Amino acid sequence: MKRCTTNARRYTTAVLSTVVLAASGSVFAQNVDDVLEASDQRLELARQSQERVNNVVEGTRSAEDQYRAINKEIDGLRVYNRLMVAQTNGQEAVLDDISLSLEQVDMINRQIFPLMERMIDGLEQSIELDVPFMMSFSVTTRSRRSSIMNGTSSSMDCSSPSIIRSISGKI
Repeated sequence: MKRCTTNARRYTTAVLSTVVLAASGSVFAQNVDDVLEASDQRLELARQSQERVNNVVEGTRSAEDQYRAINKEIDGLRVYNRLMVAQTNGQEAVLDDISLSLEQVDMINRQIFPLMERMIDGLEQSIELDVPFMMSFSVTTRSRRSSIMNGTSSSMDCSSPSIIRSISGKI
């Protein structure tokens, strides 16, 4: 019986070891499954976190691109405004010149008629001085033109510019 007892003990030990190993194997398998599931959860959290980071980076880049585009537009508008200010200043200077000219137009009109009379008198003197050197036809033609200019300049129904154009065409 000793032999049976030893075999029974061996058999019991083997069964118990198998049960312990099976139990510990299932506990080990359960631990591995828990570890793998935790790893999958950690990976999913990391993926979601990286997605949020990517969205923030994309939004930042988009905002930066918009900022740069707006800054370029602002720079262009500053240059445009500077050019418009220069153009406006130039136009104001021209307006000042025109204003000054308009103020002096009456004075210039008063000076034109005496100037035209002096010019016609000078022309008549020149014609008279050329008499010995010119043929009689040429002198009479020039004298006739001179008297026409004298008549035109003394007519008061014309404006100064039209009188000057008329005299210029007859010379």
